[in-house]
Amino acid sequence: MRTGVVAGYEIPGRLVTLPLNGRKTPLDGFWSRGARCRRRLLIFVHGMTGNFYGSRLKKEIMRSAGAAGFDMLSFNNRGHGANTAT
Repeated sequence: MRTGVVAGYEIPGRLVTLPLNGRKTPLDGFWSRGARCRRRLLIFVHGMTGNFYGSRLKKEIMRSAGAAGFDMLSFNNRGHGANTAT
């Protein structure tokens, strides 16, 4: 698994693409595996003006959740950046 480094945070994970049925453009996101395999997933849904990579709070949550054994998925909503599918 590649490591993502964003603004001084090193979070193990990978970029993912989430296809949408009936939509032209998929959503981009980041998947981070927890330190332990517990089959628990937290999905971080940000506001319409946010993104999956820019929040310091989100990065702290991802780091803490990973240490506690949770997988974490965060992704861009429709209308953010290149994600203009309707």
